[in-house]
Amino acid sequence: MALELNDPINPSTLTGPATRSIVSADETVSGQMDKILASNSPLLQRAKTRAAQAANSRGLLNSSMGVQAGEEAVLTTAMPMAQQDAATYNKQGLTNQTAANQFGLSNQNFQQQTGKGAYTDTTNPGGLLGANLSNQLKLQTAQNTFATGEKALDRAQQTSMQTGQNTFASGEAALGRAQQTSLQDDQQTFATDEKALDRTQQTTTISQQHTNAVSTAKTLDEYQTANLTLQNQLQTSLTKLGQTNSLELTKLNADLDVGKLDAQVYANTRGAYLQSVSELVRQTQITVGELQMKEGISAEDKAAMMADQATLLTSHLTAQKTLYQNSATWSKDWAKLPSSGVQDNTTRINNLYQSVLGRSAGEAGLNYYGPKLATGMTDAELTTILQNSEEFRNKT
Repeated sequence: MALELNDPINPSTLTGPATRSIVSADETVSGQMDKILASNSPLLQRAKTRAAQAANSRGLLNSSMGVQAGEEAVLTTAMPMAQQDAATYNKQGLTNQTAANQFGLSNQNFQQQTGKGAYTDTTNPGGLLGANLSNQLKLQTAQNTFATGEKALDRAQQTSMQTGQNTFASGEAALGRAQQTSLQDDQQTFATDEKALDRTQQTTTISQQHTNAVSTAKTLDEYQTANLTLQNQLQTSLTKLGQTNSLELTKLNADLDVGKLDAQVYANTRGAYLQSVSELVRQTQITVGELQMKEGISAEDKAAMMADQATLLTSHLTAQKTLYQNSATWSKDWAKLPSSGVQDNTTRINNLYQSVLGRSAGEAGLNYYGPKLATGMTDAELTTILQNSEEFRNKT
């Protein structure tokens, strides 16, 4: 919108920036000079007068030079004034133009903010300001709603937490009471069971003591009875043994002289036998030692060879025993055994053993009692000896 210097400015009618296409005469030096010179102001009159007085002083008052000097004096005086006034008017015009533009911009912003004029909007009648206020109001409302919801949630959470704590505390208290009750019941049950066990143990102990006492009494009676019986049997056996020993001693004294010779020959025969056995064993040990030290023979072969040596030793020992036992001097009472009576005494001894002990005499019995029967022992005496033996007592 183009404005003149003195045009009235209505910022509300501005639709664009205010501009000036024409500069007024008041803003030009020539326009101001015309006004100043046309006014014939006292200042110009004094300048013209001073110029005339100066020309007159030189005698040029009515001359063309005098007139020219007067005009120059007027122009010289008017020029600074015209320049100053033109500058003042121009500055004022620019100031008004700037003010109009600033006001128009402010008005435009106001209309835009309030939705007036060209910025009228039926969907948003308040403009940007109204929108901002509406948004602020909505934001405030949302904040208030959120704060209210938060407080409600806080109160609900606090209530829930308090309820949960109360419920937990109640549950803990109930569990504590239940545990104490259960513990008390267990303690009472344990104490009752302990007392019952104590009573049972005491009863069992007393009963066992009574049983032990009765058993001890019975055992003592049985022991005393058995001891008395054993003493009686022992006394009887000692009596019989004394009788038998007395008889045996008498017979031994009678046989002592003959027995000395028999014993010497008997000892020699037995000594020769033992020496033979010892030599066979020594030779076998030497052979076995050599086999163990010999190299180049496996352990299995050595074991087989040593087994053969053991078999050979057993065979030699059996042969030596048979040889010496068939000798007449092998028996201790060899001198008292007539060759014709040995078989008869063997039959007598076996018959007596069979009738009393229920078995044959064996080699030991034959060798011991054969010479005795040969030297005068009767069948009755041998029967008494056998009946007094420990074997016969154990059997009966």
